[in-house]
Amino acid sequence: ATLADEKKRADRNEDDLIEEIEALEARLNENLELQNVQQAEIQELKERIKQYEQGQLITDRQKEKTSHNGYGDRVLAPAIPVAGGPADRPLRNPPI
Repeated sequence: ATLADEKKRADRNEDDLIEEIEALEARLNENLELQNVQQAEIQELKERIKQYEQGQLITDRQKEKTSHNGYGDRVLAPAIPVAGGPADRPLRNPPI
Protein backbone atom coordinates (compact mmCIF):
# COMPACT_ATOMS: atom_id res chain seq x y z
CA ALA A 1 0.00 0.00 0.00
CA THR A 2 1.22 3.41 -0.84
CA LEU A 3 1.40 6.42 1.38
CA ALA A 4 -1.60 7.97 -0.42
CA ASP A 5 -3.70 4.82 0.26
CA GLU A 6 -2.76 4.86 3.95
CA LYS A 7 -3.67 8.56 4.18
CA LYS A 8 -7.02 7.91 2.50
CA ARG A 9 -7.79 5.06 4.91
CA ALA A 10 -6.75 7.17 7.91
CA ASP A 11 -9.00 10.02 6.74
CA ARG A 12 -11.91 7.58 6.40
CA ASN A 13 -11.28 6.17 9.87
CA GLU A 14 -11.09 9.69 11.26
CA ASP A 15 -14.40 10.61 9.57
CA ASP A 16 -16.01 7.43 10.92
CA LEU A 17 -14.75 8.20 14.41
CA ILE A 18 -16.05 11.79 14.23
CA GLU A 19 -19.48 10.53 13.09
CA GLU A 20 -19.52 7.97 15.90
CA ILE A 21 -18.57 10.65 18.45
CA GLU A 22 -21.32 12.94 17.15
CA ALA A 23 -23.87 10.10 17.33
CA LEU A 24 -22.78 9.28 20.89
CA GLU A 25 -23.04 12.94 21.90
CA ALA A 26 -26.58 13.08 20.46
CA ARG A 27 -27.55 9.93 22.42
CA LEU A 28 -25.99 11.38 25.55
CA ASN A 29 -28.00 14.60 25.16
CA GLU A 30 -31.22 12.61 24.63
CA ASN A 31 -30.48 10.55 27.74
CA LEU A 32 -29.76 13.68 29.78
CA GLU A 33 -33.04 15.24 28.67
CA LEU A 34 -34.92 12.05 29.57
CA GLN A 35 -33.15 11.93 32.91
CA ASN A 36 -34.19 15.53 33.64
CA VAL A 37 -37.81 14.67 32.82
CA GLN A 38 -37.66 11.61 35.08
CA GLN A 39 -36.10 13.61 37.92
CA ALA A 40 -38.92 16.16 37.64
CA GLU A 41 -41.48 13.32 37.74
CA ILE A 42 -39.77 11.79 40.78
CA GLN A 43 -39.81 15.15 42.56
CA GLU A 44 -43.50 15.60 41.78
CA LEU A 45 -44.27 12.10 43.10
CA LYS A 46 -42.29 12.81 46.28
CA GLU A 47 -44.36 15.96 46.80
CA ARG A 48 -47.58 14.02 46.25
CA ILE A 49 -46.49 11.35 48.74
CA LYS A 50 -45.66 14.05 51.28
CA GLN A 51 -49.06 15.69 50.79
CA TYR A 52 -50.80 12.32 51.04
CA GLU A 53 -48.93 11.43 54.23
CA GLN A 54 -49.78 14.83 55.74
CA GLY A 55 -53.41 14.28 54.79
CA GLN A 56 -53.33 10.83 56.39
CA LEU A 57 -51.75 12.30 59.51
CA ILE A 58 -54.51 14.91 59.71
CA THR A 59 -57.14 12.21 59.13
CA ASP A 60 -55.61 10.00 61.82
CA ARG A 61 -55.55 12.94 64.27
CA GLN A 62 -59.17 13.72 63.49
CA LYS A 63 -60.10 10.07 64.09
CA GLU A 64 -58.24 10.15 67.40
CA LYS A 65 -60.06 13.32 68.48
CA THR A 66 -63.43 11.81 67.66
CA SER A 67 -62.61 8.59 69.50
CA HIS A 68 -62.19 10.41 72.85
CA ASN A 69 -64.83 12.26 74.80
CA GLY A 70 -64.18 15.58 76.48
CA TYR A 71 -62.91 13.90 79.67
CA GLY A 72 -60.02 12.05 78.08
CA ASP A 73 -61.94 8.78 78.11
CA ARG A 74 -61.74 6.66 75.03
CA VAL A 75 -65.11 6.26 73.38
CA LEU A 76 -65.70 3.03 71.52
CA ALA A 77 -67.78 2.92 68.39
CA PRO A 78 -71.23 1.46 68.99
CA ALA A 79 -71.38 -2.27 68.39
CA ILE A 80 -73.51 -3.56 65.57
CA PRO A 81 -76.08 -6.00 66.99
CA VAL A 82 -75.63 -9.57 65.78
CA ALA A 83 -78.42 -12.14 65.74
CA GLY A 84 -77.95 -14.50 68.67
CA GLY A 85 -75.87 -11.91 70.49
CA PRO A 86 -76.40 -10.69 74.06
CA ALA A 87 -79.32 -8.44 73.09
CA ASP A 88 -81.33 -11.47 72.01
CA ARG A 89 -80.86 -13.36 75.29
CA PRO A 90 -83.16 -12.69 78.26
CA LEU A 91 -81.59 -11.05 81.29
CA ARG A 92 -80.99 -13.39 84.25
CA ASN A 93 -81.57 -10.70 86.84
CA PRO A 94 -83.84 -8.08 85.30
CA PRO A 95 -83.22 -4.56 86.61
CA ILE A 96 -85.55 -3.35 89.35
